[in-house]
Amino acid sequence: NLLSAFRAQNIPFMVSPYESDAQLAFLANTKVQSKTTQKLEPLVHLVISSDSDCVPHGIPQILSKTDASNHGELYLKSDLCNLPADFALADFSDGMMVCFCILAGCDYLSNLDQLGIVKAHQFVTTAFHEYHNSLEPRETLTPPLKKLFDSLRATTMMKKLPLYEQELYLNNFLRSLVMFRHPVIFSQISGEQEIMDREDEDLLAYEPYEKMVTDDEIVQSICGEIVEPAIAQGMSMGWINARTLHLVEGSRGEKPPEDLKTEYEEWVAGGGIDELNERRQRRRDEREAELQKMKEECDAIEEEKLKRARLKEEKLKEERRRKK
Repeated sequence: NLLSAFRAQNIPFMVSPYESDAQLAFLANTKVQSKTTQKLEPLVHLVISSDSDCVPHGIPQILSKTDASNHGELYLKSDLCNLPADFALADFSDGMMVCFCILAGCDYLSNLDQLGIVKAHQFVTTAFHEYHNSLEPRETLTPPLKKLFDSLRATTMMKKLPLYEQELYLNNFLRSLVMFRHPVIFSQISGEQEIMDREDEDLLAYEPYEKMVTDDEIVQSICGEIVEPAIAQGMSMGWINARTLHLVEGSRGEKPPEDLKTEYEEWVAGGGIDELNERRQRRRDEREAELQKMKEECDAIEEEKLKRARLKEEKLKEERRRKK
């Protein structure tokens, strides 16, 4: 109904292929030459959303908590420099900001017990400080993400978790970073679905993360499969359901353009839907196998620790018996 209303009133719109926050971030951060001013202008100047994940996605201007009279709270990325000194965010890189938001809790990953925004700020500031302020060559420094993860592993809140849950949290942390920094979006400029390319030097210094984001197959397994341009355009126009992959008509009887309908039918006849669904299922199976392997490895490590602890206790008991 909403899309039909937009079409009836000639209101421009687009449907995101996966995460809407990510698509909005692309629109808000991609600049093109304005036909009227001849200056570079963002594709959209303002995002209206109540989803706080718009902040780690890097959207510069967000209007939230709007009421019936269209009043709300305006978030400006540029205002971060005005925060109190003990909670400074002005010097935070985009990578630091994302880590801070993930630690404090986001849609992709819940925060650890007793880890709120204050502790999250402290962890990130400490982990990234040397990398951004040292005069030493950066290749000689410990990657900030490694320092952050090592610090988290040393905390009581992490140690009280089983080893598998610890490793799962850190693994999901990396996957969340990928979702925020390299999501799959639709580009009106190229007319295709793309992986957003962001050069976060401080994050890329950590080899496991660098390997993830430089492998398109891994990124798509996390953020979503890229489809052919014609199908991607049909999704963005609301004629192809991004979830079911079915061709849809408008609620007011509007029909998809004939050229799109033809290309869609050829794609389906060529096994396009089946192939995409198979890829998606394969990704799910691979993730399930990855988690199972991680659990087995963690269980084996914990079992070995228990064995060593039992042997140590038995030796101590034997020594006490001998002394008696």
